[in-house]
Amino acid sequence: MILTLQVFLSVPVWFLLIAIFAGLIFSAALYYKESSFGNTKNEKIWKWFMAGARFILITLLVILLFSPFVRTSQAETEDPKIILLHDNSESVNLLTDSLQLANYLNEWDELYQQLSANYDVRVWSLGESTTEGFNKLFDEKATNLSGAFSTLYDRFINQNVGAIVLASDGLYNRGQNPVFQSQRLPAPIMTVALGDTVSGFDLQVENVRFNRIVYSGDMFNVLVDVIGNNADGRNTVLRLRNLKTNEIIEETQVEFEGDRFIEEYEFVVSSEEAGLMHLELELVPLEGEFTEANNFNEFFVEVLDSRQQIAILSLTPHPDISAFKRLAEKNENYEANVFYLKSDEDIPQLDTFDLLILHQIPGNVRQIPQLTERIAASGTSVMYVLGGQSNLNRFNSVQNILNIENARGYNEATAVVDGSFSLFTLSDNFVNVFRRFPPLKVPFGQYTVRGGAQVLMHQRIGSVDTDYPLLIYGMDRGNRTAVLTGEGFWRWKMYDFLQNGNHEKTEELIHQSIQYLAVREDRRRFRATPQQNIFSELEAVRFSAELFNEAMETVNEPDVEIEIKDEEENVYPFLFSKTSNAYSLNAGLFSAGNYTYTATTRLGANDYTYEGQFVVSPIQLEALHTRADHKLLYQLSEESGGQMFFPGQLNALGETIENLPALRPVIYTRFETLPVINLKWLFFVLISILSLEWFFRKYKGGY
Repeated sequence: MILTLQVFLSVPVWFLLIAIFAGLIFSAALYYKESSFGNTKNEKIWKWFMAGARFILITLLVILLFSPFVRTSQAETEDPKIILLHDNSESVNLLTDSLQLANYLNEWDELYQQLSANYDVRVWSLGESTTEGFNKLFDEKATNLSGAFSTLYDRFINQNVGAIVLASDGLYNRGQNPVFQSQRLPAPIMTVALGDTVSGFDLQVENVRFNRIVYSGDMFNVLVDVIGNNADGRNTVLRLRNLKTNEIIEETQVEFEGDRFIEEYEFVVSSEEAGLMHLELELVPLEGEFTEANNFNEFFVEVLDSRQQIAILSLTPHPDISAFKRLAEKNENYEANVFYLKSDEDIPQLDTFDLLILHQIPGNVRQIPQLTERIAASGTSVMYVLGGQSNLNRFNSVQNILNIENARGYNEATAVVDGSFSLFTLSDNFVNVFRRFPPLKVPFGQYTVRGGAQVLMHQRIGSVDTDYPLLIYGMDRGNRTAVLTGEGFWRWKMYDFLQNGNHEKTEELIHQSIQYLAVREDRRRFRATPQQNIFSELEAVRFSAELFNEAMETVNEPDVEIEIKDEEENVYPFLFSKTSNAYSLNAGLFSAGNYTYTATTRLGANDYTYEGQFVVSPIQLEALHTRADHKLLYQLSEESGGQMFFPGQLNALGETIENLPALRPVIYTRFETLPVINLKWLFFVLISILSLEWFFRKYKGGY
């Protein structure tokens, strides 16, 4: 409904006199001496009518030349919304008696019907994520209360929300403390306290700590907290079992003392052959426990053959060397060793390493005659780091991916990341971060990229972006090779920490480079691998696949199919999606267990198959706590101006909400300003005036 309508001019008001004067002049000039209409009283009336129409038309047209605009205000009424947010996690079902829960759900439906009669009621459920609707299955594996409040804030910001009803047991295991997020919500929170705050007799294993990655032959520790509630005087057995062989690795007696018992236990385990160890901690259940779901905890340990070995070779000490070593060893899969070479006798056994980092080698300080030959014989990937002591002529002769000629001293160059780089993936904000990093000292000369190498970073000299490579990757005589054309990487490491409080970006660069360079070339024409070997029940299982033609070039014209099989021989077929030159698949969520897969495709007359396995580990977050947290629910309602209710009190909850003084419609006034010339109806008014005048003028014999 339009409340007001105002017209404004962009010129002084007295300009209207000009429009009126123009209207008078035009109408008078046309009709003052017009004699074709006759002089009778009736004819004079028609003459004045047509003169008036011409006057109005000309006046309005002149006014439009002054660019007037109109401002309207319009009232809109928004009815109050009530949000019903229900906890749909497993803990609600676990901590509430089944008969009580069924009766309560009937109450919940009645509350919805009661409120829906007069208000706009929106129903949401929360668990790992927050979604519209409530299916009453209580099957969510985690609870994120703060995430739910954040979602509601984003969805209903600046809307007329009268009240929020939260039905939950108060337990959360994802996100932050929900009290802080609840303070952003513009409405009182009415809480419905589910579950029982009285802790019965129950035993549980909690807070299992272990190394997720170990190496074949290593010993590793498994630490676990054993908790006993109201278990004084009882005893049981804690076992660590290998589920793959169903053998008990170790067991120990647990004797409970007091109503609240907490004690840490430790097991020492010997790693097996490479692969996945599927282990389980079992606290043997006793009769009368509240639940046995939290007596067990399954977990997986990935056993690797050995750490990937990296050799950093240099003629003299340099701070870059320490930076490379420290960043590489942040990843448990990598072990870096530094070697300072004075002669051929100092060269280590190069074929025992997965990657060689040559810092300013070949160099001007001294020559190591046999080094080039031994590197070629080892078949090991190499990363060259150039600097002020590099011998560029020798460098040009020992590799085939980059040539630097006519070197005339050194420049300082910052990094410009090439967005078209495709040899490995980097995080989304990687491109912009390195542009701000300090410059490296690079040779000033003519750069030529050879052998189809790809440039990850170009040089920016001063304010000029160049095509000169700062970091480049390629194949040299069948081995993966990289060249960092400048020294001073240690400055990047320090700057990364000063700006971000960590070494995240420099770590990412080094780890991704090592991962690409240190991998022994896989000559198989087809491979399909999961994103990781171990997924949780809350993680989507993702795959990537690559197909190569006879020239070992990636192609993706044929379809790639995959069949995933669980332990019960159930088969789940999928079809990969095609990317620019490869394949990807999001297979979604899987229940806990061991899975095998077979991927197949056909290229030309050849069929290709790739087989593998992965594991989905169970999530037991909802069984860790056996006592509801009504204190948190009371705090949420108290600090927001609401109240806490219990099952059986939902009728009273409905009446309380209906009596809230803030629960009323809100009237918003919306203002809109636009030029008068944009009003379409004004065009038809002007045409109508002009048409009427023309019609009657012709009808009366005028010209």
